Amino acid sequence: MRFSFSASTVFFAATLAGCALWVATAPRPAAAASRGHLNRCSDAVREIRGGTPRTFETRDIDPSEVESAISHINQHTERLNRAQRMMDSAGPWEASDPALAECVELMNKSRAYIASTQAKIRAAQASEAQQAPVLAAAKGENQRRVFFMLATIHLAKQARVFENLKPAEARALVDSLAPLEPLCQQALPDAAKTAPKLPDRNSAGGSEMRTGGFALPSNLTERADWWCWLAAHRKELAVAALANVNVVAEGYGNHHMAFDEVLKKGDDWNGAGDPWLFLVASDSKPLVAGLKLALAPWYKAFEVEVPADSLAGLDDQIAKIRAAIIAAAARNPLQAGRDHDKAMESGAKAALGRIYPKVAVVASWMDAGAWTVEQNSLGIPLKRYRSGQLVYRVGSDPWCQRRTFNRVEPHMGGGKYGKAEEKLLGSSTATQCP
Repeated sequence: MRFSFSASTVFFAATLAGCALWVATAPRPAAAASRGHLNRCSDAVREIRGGTPRTFETRDIDPSEVESAISHINQHTERLNRAQRMMDSAGPWEASDPALAECVELMNKSRAYIASTQAKIRAAQASEAQQAPVLAAAKGENQRRVFFMLATIHLAKQARVFENLKPAEARALVDSLAPLEPLCQQALPDAAKTAPKLPDRNSAGGSEMRTGGFALPSNLTERADWWCWLAAHRKELAVAALANVNVVAEGYGNHHMAFDEVLKKGDDWNGAGDPWLFLVASDSKPLVAGLKLALAPWYKAFEVEVPADSLAGLDDQIAKIRAAIIAAAARNPLQAGRDHDKAMESGAKAALGRIYPKVAVVASWMDAGAWTVEQNSLGIPLKRYRSGQLVYRVGSDPWCQRRTFNRVEPHMGGGKYGKAEEKLLGSSTATQCP
């Protein structure tokens, strides 16, 4: 079939959301290709190829992308129209001429892409109208907050999304999505069946929302299918997030943080840590019991039982901590000092015994032979202090611990100092036993 285009081209306007798209379509009399046609054909090829990529050629358009899609397709239409005018400027031409095949093929592909994208834009606009009730109801700050919490735990199973929340607060946030369910069932009845996917990088936008150390596109909240799926699966996602809740057992510190710090350092760890860390390595049962007790209110808030594997992996971590302590102790030989103060050392041992009933002090000494006096700018004494070290073994531990103690006495005037007791400082260091 032979067809051509003339200078008297007829255009039609396709309006999408107020944006006019003009595409040349009318045929014109055939003519043989001239040198001018060939030159203009090369110009038309460069014009079309110099445009933006065909972003929506292989995927649908999300309602949140309608505005950018219209701008995008208008750019393609403008380039196609310029290419058409270039060809027409050389006079009547024949589309079936083999010499013009490259530009004709590119122009036809451009027309097809424009037409298919227009259809996708119309479909996205229809979908946007359908989703409007859901998005209108999902505007609360708490809803937006829990949206990213649940979306994060869906995509990153190890994320800690309930940080700095109490159990009742977390439950209230999750329940804030409940009013969306009936709206979703009416507007998007199939949304709850299939987990939505993240948009590609080109359509996701530049800003991000970071939750639990995981970043998501901030404009994801413009997707009603995400809202509906999260609302339908909110409880199961919240319960999954409970596996990562960072609770602290009474009498212990943050075991996640303490364990991570030791294990990340490896052989560079100097063996110093909170005293409870060494107790856990000796006997983990009290910690496990305390953690389960601390977890119970979280699971109760979501009306489920604490699962048997709620602390899965903890035993392996404790075994690694124990090995790290033994290795650090081997790197820290005992180097006892020569200065002593029998009364102060006895006071420190008594303080230690009140903490650890089964402790055996194997060495003690003072850090210096005399008191250190602190004075004000006029040289008047304010206080004096002295410190020392205790080396001890708890139970049958294959390592010893070294811990600093001190006594600080306030100056009472006339060269006299007030009474004070020995205090144990908060950190211990793994040390070889004598």
